[in-house]
Amino acid sequence: MKKNKLGLAVLSLLSLSLIACGNNSTSATEKPNDPATSNTQLKDTTGTATENKPSVSVIPEEDMTGGIVMNLDETGSYFIVTDYLSVEYDIVIPDVYQGKPVREIGEAAFRYRTIDSLTLPGSLRKIGKDAFLGLSSDSRLTDLVIPEGVEEIDDGAFLYCPTLTSVSLPKSLTKLGSGVFYLDSSIKKIKVAHDSEYFLTENNILYSKDKKSLYVYPAGLNFTSFDLPKEVERIENYAFYGNKVLTAITIPANSELKVIGFRSLAAITNLNNLRLEKATKLTEIGEL
Repeated sequence: MKKNKLGLAVLSLLSLSLIACGNNSTSATEKPNDPATSNTQLKDTTGTATENKPSVSVIPEEDMTGGIVMNLDETGSYFIVTDYLSVEYDIVIPDVYQGKPVREIGEAAFRYRTIDSLTLPGSLRKIGKDAFLGLSSDSRLTDLVIPEGVEEIDDGAFLYCPTLTSVSLPKSLTKLGSGVFYLDSSIKKIKVAHDSEYFLTENNILYSKDKKSLYVYPAGLNFTSFDLPKEVERIENYAFYGNKVLTAITIPANSELKVIGFRSLAAITNLNNLRLEKATKLTEIGEL
């Protein structure tokens, strides 16, 4: 990853200034101090002299992590990724930073970035709201792999990432927010660990393990018709949004469907056959 050129330039100017000051204060008969052996007496904020310590150069934290900005959580036990300052497109988030695990990607940390490849750490436990919202169409990131250990993906975490074509979810995932893959028009494949206790996929459609909730019907799927499983009680927010191939959704006579979520059936441009009279238990329909 590229270095922060501005930071290096500032450090270089500071070094030149220190050398110049040192030359002006040294007489012709004196030798300048050997930097390998010289000590600088430091003072604390009260002005009291502290023990002598060797002077050191401070490297900006974003340079140490390839432009990834980290902040400690409130307890001070782990780090949260809060921003990205580099122009590099191949992103590798470390497992450990300053001796502590990287557990979370914070809200909107990578919003509107261009990403060609993304490596998430095994230490990760949560991907925050809008974390990767609006990836540039210049991105080359197509296959999204969420590592084992991640337990929660918050609302809209990968909203409008048009280059994504496949998603792999781990066994550890227990919570999936609303519209996580909303407006991802190219996704055709979603898979989840077969031994997951919370989710399953059939024909690349994402359900809860008991099939009572339908979370994502990928916008890139090429089926013209879909038979809603009778077990489904909830079609979650944005579940079918934007599919341009579906022409018919069939609801069975013994359907358990109770809720059609917000915008879950919106922008299905070719849908012309949806009969709800068989959904006798339907009690809630969100804005379509």
